Amino acid sequence: PPRSLLGVPIMHGTKVIGVLEVVNKSVAGKLQPEGFTRGDQQTLRGLSDHMAIAMAKLNLIQYDPLTGLLRPEPFFDKVLQKVNALSKRRREEGAMALVMGDVDWFKAYNDRNGQEVGNRLLRELGHVLKLSIREEDLICRYGGEEFLFFLMGVKGVEEAAVLTERIRKNVEDHYFELQEFQPRGNLTMSFGVTVFPKGYGDQASALTKAELKRLAGEADLAMAEAKGKHRPDPKHRGPADAPHDKN
Repeated sequence: PPRSLLGVPIMHGTKVIGVLEVVNKSVAGKLQPEGFTRGDQQTLRGLSDHMAIAMAKLNLIQYDPLTGLLRPEPFFDKVLQKVNALSKRRREEGAMALVMGDVDWFKAYNDRNGQEVGNRLLRELGHVLKLSIREEDLICRYGGEEFLFFLMGVKGVEEAAVLTERIRKNVEDHYFELQEFQPRGNLTMSFGVTVFPKGYGDQASALTKAELKRLAGEADLAMAEAKGKHRPDPKHRGPADAPHDKN
């Protein structure tokens, strides 16, 4: 039974991410009735600091430190785990989609308000986007103001578009600091959708990361078209910041 106990928090900034605890101080196998000393406490604090650094580094490998969302490589790994774990029957019953989203006129927002405000926007936006997807879906910060989504078990491109429209609308309806100075007077995003065909491959030929990245590239091209970057007659597009030119 515990006769003495010492615990110190493992901190990441001001947040407790764990506790380091030791019980029953003994020397040469003999229990010390006086228990732990202040020196023991200092030693344990030093250990907890090292553990906090190690845990933070591990999290940074998986997650973007600004938004708390997955980084691209862990995102692709998790998508592959989900997809390749499905039985062939379940693959035939539903498709899956990758969706690329990008903040409209983010450079204008950053130039006007400064990078620190821009970072606050991305942090808040990451939270809004995460709340906008279903539990089985995944999201990552793909880079800068771009976000990549994996939508699980959709029936086709129409359902994927409906789910994407819900995300887009949630962003449009949310108030972000200083959004009134954006070209539309609101902060918006543009999206591109690509869908995995139903029944692709089989269990013997699992989806690869290279194929997944190619699909992400297709979603990126679709998003560029949504932003008006791939129109057949660019000389008639009008000013670069025309409000009708994106989304």
